[in-house]
Amino acid sequence: MKKILFLFLMLCYVVTVKGQGPCGGKTISDANDYYDIGLFEESVKTLMPCLTDGGLTEDQMVKAYHLMVLNYVALDDLDQARQYMDKLIGIVPEFIPDLDDPKPVWDLTDEVKNGLHKDYVFSLTSARDEVLKLPAHVMIIEDTQIEERGYTDFTQIFRDVPGFDFTYYGGSVYGGLSNRGYRSGGSEGILFLIDGVEQNDPHTGRAGWVPSIPLDGIDRVEFVYGPSVALFGRKAYAGVVNVITKDLEEGKKLLINASGGYGGTGQAFGELFFKARTKSVEVKVSGKYFRSDLRDLSRDSSFQYSPIFYEDFDYASKMTLTGNDAKIFATRYKDILNNINLDVERNDMGEVISIAPSLLGQSNARQRDLHALDTIIGGDRLGYKNSLESYYLDVSVKLSDIELGYRGVFNDMGNMNDGTSLSLAGRDNGASWQPRQSMLYSLFSRDLFGKLLVKNVSYFKMNEVPEKSAYTSFSSYANGTLKLNDLATSVRSAWSTDYYFQNSKEFFERLSVQYRLSETIQLYGGGEFRGGTIQGDYLKDTDGTPSKNGSAYGAKNNDYDYLAFGAFLSGELEFSSLLRLSASARWDNDDIRGVDPFGDLWSYQIGLIVKPGPAIIKLIASQAYQTPSFAELYSTDFARKRNNPKLEAQMARNYELDISLIPSGNFNMGVTGYYTKYEKFIGEQWKKEGLDEFYQFNNLGDVDVYGVMFSLNYRVKNWSVYANYAFAKSELKPKDGEKVDVGALAESVGNLGVNMLFFKKLNFNVNANYISEIKVGEGTSSYYNPYGEFPSVVKLNAAVTFNEVVPGLTLQVSGENLLNENYNSPGMLSADGVLRSSYIPQAKASIFGKVIYRLSK
Repeated sequence: MKKILFLFLMLCYVVTVKGQGPCGGKTISDANDYYDIGLFEESVKTLMPCLTDGGLTEDQMVKAYHLMVLNYVALDDLDQARQYMDKLIGIVPEFIPDLDDPKPVWDLTDEVKNGLHKDYVFSLTSARDEVLKLPAHVMIIEDTQIEERGYTDFTQIFRDVPGFDFTYYGGSVYGGLSNRGYRSGGSEGILFLIDGVEQNDPHTGRAGWVPSIPLDGIDRVEFVYGPSVALFGRKAYAGVVNVITKDLEEGKKLLINASGGYGGTGQAFGELFFKARTKSVEVKVSGKYFRSDLRDLSRDSSFQYSPIFYEDFDYASKMTLTGNDAKIFATRYKDILNNINLDVERNDMGEVISIAPSLLGQSNARQRDLHALDTIIGGDRLGYKNSLESYYLDVSVKLSDIELGYRGVFNDMGNMNDGTSLSLAGRDNGASWQPRQSMLYSLFSRDLFGKLLVKNVSYFKMNEVPEKSAYTSFSSYANGTLKLNDLATSVRSAWSTDYYFQNSKEFFERLSVQYRLSETIQLYGGGEFRGGTIQGDYLKDTDGTPSKNGSAYGAKNNDYDYLAFGAFLSGELEFSSLLRLSASARWDNDDIRGVDPFGDLWSYQIGLIVKPGPAIIKLIASQAYQTPSFAELYSTDFARKRNNPKLEAQMARNYELDISLIPSGNFNMGVTGYYTKYEKFIGEQWKKEGLDEFYQFNNLGDVDVYGVMFSLNYRVKNWSVYANYAFAKSELKPKDGEKVDVGALAESVGNLGVNMLFFKKLNFNVNANYISEIKVGEGTSSYYNPYGEFPSVVKLNAAVTFNEVVPGLTLQVSGENLLNENYNSPGMLSADGVLRSSYIPQAKASIFGKVIYRLSK
């Protein structure tokens, strides 16, 4: 008993001495004295060892953090001040500054309490712009939300973000993304950035939505809505998605985040984010490996190689020609009109008015198609097979103000979902798509005199579809690729593998300067240029060497040298704390082979921001241009047989009212109403010229979008709730037709989620995603799609996280579509159900297990 009492007294003595030692009250007092006499850096140096190594009571920590905020405000370093205010509010949520604290301290307190301190968009504008000041609607998904919700790949983030609708394709395009009623083929019109560096493919213009983008290294993802070219660059035609990676916390020198998991559809992944800092060098390594068998569609009717389809198929209706088409055929193929496979009908004047397959011809067409089904190709019988394997690597070194890095993404996936079993074969039959991107980049940032911020972004990017990429396609009478003339000349139905090759090289240079003219006026401007050599069409051949022996559609010289120039200027005028005006303008001009195909393009964005009390009201108007991608201008594939170098640039005009209400740090809500007009909208279109039928990109007409968005967030203690809803009515007015609904697009999407933390260790997250019915077919722009209407669906997802099972180690189990809703999404806008798949079955119920490791010191 005496020994126990002695040990207890000794422990009390040690704790008391520690509280009164180098990191006790005297340290706080000394630091406060330094602050009072204006030695702010000395005050910081006095506090830093105790904040890094510990030794302060909770009350002393509060005082120390408060002093750090005061010091950094005095040093005009609001970034550091904000970090310490964040820590201070974390200890004392009800913290109120002292009456004599400077105004910035009060402002920072409000920002952090209102949950706005992480809403900084540094890398988009290269300026220290708060989201609230931007003339655009912005939403943030933070790292804690990414982990709590159990995401296993980057594309899952979109399911909980209002206005963004991600559709899994599982073909040569992994998925498509629509934004507030703007529906493109993949994700054209969305600028995709990682730490401010553009990731879009120079050939297609698409963002690489692949699961291999690491989640462990993400600090937050910023979503900017609406046309924003004037603010963020030429590819921000319909919006921006910007990934911000993690940085080391103040006083920390090492950060390691790693995770791995396995789950449904044979999905397996492993990822690592590593960052370390010495006195003068910072090193970052980020990587991920991801593989999945993807959903097995072999039992789905559109992906079954069933002879029953051909036995019941109406070849007469498919192949019969009438009217002018019959006359053209009769003139072009007059030598075969008497063939026994054809029935030719003439009028009283002897003119051909109809040509149809005879009964014998119908039988021959059917037998030739059926015979082609019973074949070995690529070493296997015909069958559905799809899978994905993806690698991501990002390595950089930062020396003072400059960061130099390499980033690469490599994919190997099936492409059968681009079509159906009537047009394409699976991976085991030689089909594969292997896009990759390699990039060298540099980032430079320097703050001069506290008023001038200079930034530079440079990269050299190479995108390639290597020659192992291939489509295995079907030439048949049922899918319309073989015609009556083929029937008469005994052409057999056949499967063939065409190998594809495409290569693009692009360099980019952007210099921007932000200048704070006064407390109420700041300017931001700069210029950029990009250029390179882009291969317009895919080189194709059948022997596996398209880079050497392949040919492209209608092009003697298929490589396009180009230069693109841009200049931009923004100004911000703060009339008072209640009223702010922001205006941006941008000029773009392209040069392709010495020709200016689109002229001078002017974009602008204007915002009037009013802040009465807890509300923020934005009135926004913008105009933006987007030039056609090289793929849209020049490329062809197994179904798109014609290119279109005469495409015109698209233009968008956007008007919106954005209102946010933030009465407290525990609650905020917002509503946005907007109207956007997209002129000369580019999309793939089924066309007919004489007897020739083909897909081709065209300016389809003008799209009008009317929409409303709503969001709400509420937190109380260890519970939080979020809800959001987006409605968008999109209508296409074709150049030569009546206005129709934009097809293959949900008008309404909504999300509801609850997060619960128990015992500081066990976290439960449940969320539901609602997607309204989707119309296709007659009365829509997807008029060839036979599906009609896709019913609405509600998906339920959940994640259970056991934090810090042992120090640094977290375990998680997550589930997607737990109610196993069997639902489909439309294929491409131009889908016909034959050459282009009219629907893609989405994910079934699946469970994932995940192990997470965190180390920071």
